[in-house]
Amino acid sequence: MKLRSILVFAVAACAALSSASGLNWAQDFKSALKKAGAGHKVVMLDFTAVWCVNCHKLDRTTYVDPGVVALLKNVVPVHIDYDKEPKLAKQYKAQALPVIVFIDEHQHELGRISTYVDAKTFIAKATPILAKAKKR
Repeated sequence: MKLRSILVFAVAACAALSSASGLNWAQDFKSALKKAGAGHKVVMLDFTAVWCVNCHKLDRTTYVDPGVVALLKNVVPVHIDYDKEPKLAKQYKAQALPVIVFIDEHQHELGRISTYVDAKTFIAKATPILAKAKKR
């Protein structure tokens, strides 16, 4: 019974963290592209893995920062599991994790962030990438 309670708590905590981030994560790559196409939005592919410590650190720190959430309000973010989606990882040259790839609705790469970054650095690196997307 204790194990079940711990598991229920862990699932609830993960759900709370996910919704607390303020980012509206797409369920999968296809739904992210569909949503992006409907609104001519940028897709943020966050390549991650269960074993990637810095990937989880992004979720706990950078993605919950109010400045990052505000910057990404018109972006469709989606987690891509590196181990479950090897074709996508290869297509977008996600070799070392974490890697964040910004693409347009036609799957053209706009830019990338190839390491863990704190919120301030994320904003500094993502802002020109997103500005480039607006010019298209």
